[in-house]
Amino acid sequence: MVHTGAKAIGQIPQRGRAFTLTDVLVSLGVMALMIGILLPAMGSVRSAAEQVVCGSNLRQIGMGVVIYADSNRDQLPPSIMAGSIDLADVLPPQNSTALHMSMGNSIALRFDIGVGDNGWWDGLGALYDSGVLETPELFYCPSHDGPHTYRDNAEAWKSEHNLIVGNYQYRGASAEGVTKFSLVQPSRTALISDSFRSRGELNHENGFYLLRADLSINWLSDSARLLARSVPDQLDPISESTIGDILASSHVDESFYSDYWETLQTWDDSNRFNKPRGNPEPGGNAKP
Repeated sequence: MVHTGAKAIGQIPQRGRAFTLTDVLVSLGVMALMIGILLPAMGSVRSAAEQVVCGSNLRQIGMGVVIYADSNRDQLPPSIMAGSIDLADVLPPQNSTALHMSMGNSIALRFDIGVGDNGWWDGLGALYDSGVLETPELFYCPSHDGPHTYRDNAEAWKSEHNLIVGNYQYRGASAEGVTKFSLVQPSRTALISDSFRSRGELNHENGFYLLRADLSINWLSDSARLLARSVPDQLDPISESTIGDILASSHVDESFYSDYWETLQTWDDSNRFNKPRGNPEPGGNAKP
């Protein structure tokens, strides 16, 4: 009986057809298409993960503020930029440097001024100087791609005097100027937020994190970029220079920055956007 389906003994199997150049090109085209589809999704996942880390950093900073206040007679960390401490307490009496305070510079953690060889730890920088928070990376948002990344400041952290700039804006007091943490009212007062000094120094493209006096962390979605478009377009960078240069080079009408805190708070409370009333341009005057 002949089995037609059986291979003849000793028959050499034929080789499969080799890939042609067309096959290779088609395969590469399919791979490129898949990569093009997946890359945006991977970017979104990365952005979401960085946003979570940013919120976690802000929460730890908030807890650091509580610990600091508990050890310092209920006082919030003092800040020259936020106006909660007199400059005379930092500089020697004979120093006659002309200063121009700017709340926008409250993202700075340490200035290259002070008595002796050490710089002045300002605002949130006091949390590091006092040993409350010992990890420099906590003061930086991983989404920040502006001029103040941790990598940009890494060498300064190793020194005792150089300027150090972070990514979080510090208010330093309530709207009425109260600096005792337990007396800040209302408890929903905004105290710390993502940087809003200028558009180039924003941490996120689509919103802001906000920490309140009750330690709640809120994400303010800004997909329409209403808040982002209201901040100064561009400012001179906070530079490694004298304190006079650092402050004067980036002055913006202070009524703008003061009102911006209220804008953030109102936005979070009621979803109503009230544009800051001050002039967000360097050297401008307040608008009526």
